[in-house]
This record gives sequence, C-alpha cells and structure tokens, in this order.
Amino acid sequence: MPNNNLLNKFEFSYYSSACTLPNGRIIITGGGISNAVYEISISNFRIQLKKPMKQTRKEHGSVYVNKAVYVLGGYDTFSSNFLSTCEKFNPDKNEWSFIKNMNIAKCAFAVTAVNNRHIFTFGGYDGKERLNIIEKYDLVSDVWAIYEIKLPQPLSNGACFSPKSDQIVLLGGGYNNGFSLEVLTLDLEKKVWTKMPNMSEGKDLRNKLVYNNNCLFAIGGNNYKAEKFSLLKNGWENLKSYANCYQDNLDSWSCALSFEVEGFKAESAEMIIDNMADRLEIEENLMNNDNELNYLNYVYDDQFNMSGNEDNDSHLDVNESEEFDF
Repeated sequence: MPNNNLLNKFEFSYYSSACTLPNGRIIITGGGISNAVYEISISNFRIQLKKPMKQTRKEHGSVYVNKAVYVLGGYDTFSSNFLSTCEKFNPDKNEWSFIKNMNIAKCAFAVTAVNNRHIFTFGGYDGKERLNIIEKYDLVSDVWAIYEIKLPQPLSNGACFSPKSDQIVLLGGGYNNGFSLEVLTLDLEKKVWTKMPNMSEGKDLRNKLVYNNNCLFAIGGNNYKAEKFSLLKNGWENLKSYANCYQDNLDSWSCALSFEVEGFKAESAEMIIDNMADRLEIEENLMNNDNELNYLNYVYDDQFNMSGNEDNDSHLDVNESEEFDF
C-alpha cells in the first residue's frame, strides 16, 4: 500500500499534462498554478520530483520525441496569459531549456509527434475563440510554421496520434456547437482530410488518448464511458463503464500509457484519485482487453490538494531531483 504521509507531499494539479517515456515511466507537468514535474513509475510505485519547468502552465500539451519531452503553450494562471512559449526537458540530465515559441499563444490544443522529426498542434483556444490553425514544429531547425491546410472547423480540447509516418488521426474535443464525436485522418503527403467512423458520442478528450497495438482507447470526456477503436477492423467497440471506480468525466485529468520494458508485462490499470491515498484497481478487461493495452493511468486534478480550490494550489519550485517510494 502507498505511504499516505508521503503521498500528501505531492500535488498533481488539474489540467496537467502527461506523456510516456521509452522506459514506461510517465512524466507529468504543470497544471493549476504549478510548474512542477514528476516522473512516476507504476511498476515499482515510485515518484521522482524532477526539476520544475521554467514556466508555470496548465491546459498545455506535452509529447516525448527524440530523447526529450517537449512542453508547449498553455495558460499561465499567475499572469493570466495564454502562452506561446515552449520548453524541452532532457530526462537523462534533468534539465529544461526553452525552444522557439509557437506562432500563436493558445491552450487546449491537440498535439502529436511524427517521425521523430516534427510536432503538430491542432486547434486550441487563444482567449477569444476556438482555432482552426495547425502548427508544425521542426526539431532540427527549431522552427514553428503555420501548416498549409486548416481544420475543417475550429476545435479545442481534441486529441490526436500518428499511426503512420504520413498520417495523423484527430478526434474528440469541442466545436462551437458542442462536443465532437468525429474522427478525422490527415494525409500529410496529400494534405487532405478523410472521415473515419465516429465515436458513439462526443468527448472532451484534451489529449487523453492511448494508442497501442493498432488500437485506440478513448476514455471519459462525456459521462463515464470508454471506447476502443481498432485500426485493423476500422470500427469502434464500447468498453465497460468506469463509473463503479469513480464518477467523473475526466475532463481535467491527464492520461498516459505505462508499461514494463522487458516483455511489456501487463498489470491491471491504476487510478490515483483526488483526496484519496489508495490506488483503485479498474477491472483488467476494461483497459487490458485481449492484452492489447498494458497499463492506462490517469492522474486526477488537485490530487493532493484537499481544498480543491485553485487559489490554494502550491507553486512548487524544486531545484534538485527527489525520489520517493510510495
């Protein structure tokens, strides 16, 4: 069982961002009014407090690519500014450095990496309106560019992934008229959009998406439902609701896949929940259907802030890496 006193030292804030490292560990950044960074290992129940980001941010995007974690945009609660600033984290050296700014300051955009060379952002919100802009970042030249084509309509809070070197799949989020249930594919060579089968309902995904073994898992975002999409079968399958574990649409959670590198040994999924020190086990057949998904982990907003009040969020500033078992 986790150490309750130890867990209370940490605060995983609402609208943080999470991504997966090659070793199966999860990097969680920011959220609330925090610039804190955590590295979490689910397999041995360990949290490492890493060096903080240079910029406090929430509703930002993060992606691992080419041995670094890239953290992009978002919203700074301290200054009440939407952000174009971007940072790069070297997990081996535990160091942060700024990269070039995006062209548009925004939060709540979908983000993915392609070919270990480029990062794409889709839509978002700039403080005035939802956006239909796509931005593309070149890791080698450190340059952001506005992509040649746009989204079919303005979109925020979507999610995306790249199953092929010339393809990005975008789904969920919010249009001006409500949640989107659409799934769209962007052909990067032809620069055209193609529709795929819709989800059963619109979902406020906010990058909470896991792609593994040709299957896509979309959890929450509207009610307490979960769906799985098979790229091979080109169809959606409803999974069992997680309502018996926690009744929340997960809109302010962050999400990442975790695994063990050797053999990708599967375990049951874990949830770390606001105001609770224990981990709740989700039934394996929900997240580990046919052994296709090894771990799916959600970290809830204000996890260790007992008040749940944004104004009471602590602003962590840690200069050295600290490691704890729980």
